Amino acid sequence: MRRAARLLLVLSISVASLVTGTSTAFGCSCMMPNAQDLFASADGVFVGTLQHRPSDVNIGVTSSADPIELVFSVVEAYKGDIEDPMLIVTAMSGASCGIEMAEGSSALLFVDLIDGEWHGNLCATMGAEAQAELGVPEIPFNKAGGDDATTLARWVLAGVTLVVIAGFGLSRRGKGESPDLE
Repeated sequence: MRRAARLLLVLSISVASLVTGTSTAFGCSCMMPNAQDLFASADGVFVGTLQHRPSDVNIGVTSSADPIELVFSVVEAYKGDIEDPMLIVTAMSGASCGIEMAEGSSALLFVDLIDGEWHGNLCATMGAEAQAELGVPEIPFNKAGGDDATTLARWVLAGVTLVVIAGFGLSRRGKGESPDLE
């Protein structure tokens, strides 16, 4: 019985960790941004869809703070001299407050014009709920890239793990080993 209980415990922990997973942790620390304050202080505000993000392999990364250029198509502009497409300079990684989005996904971006270049960061990138806070017409956001695929991958992995553990248990039982019944 002990062996079966241990196997059940390991199985439960494995499945729980695969299904719940972990969320991404960033070294970047932002206070809960207020959309109205961000709007007032930003040089530009727009809803954009990420069209291109350079891959780490192509940019020779030495630090998560290295700058990269993201290319956004503009869905709707709310403030500033916003052109389509927009090139936004940001840190390469969310760990250094860089904008982290999948290509094809959209966000409300609050950007600043510095030395002729538009700069953005993770702390000044918000979802659709910020549009309501600002009182601007809501633009439907395209949520491409991650959540549904990640959830599906976790469930598939959990299922494969269950099958492997069950197969291992059945193969051990088939070899004449009987479970402890203490």
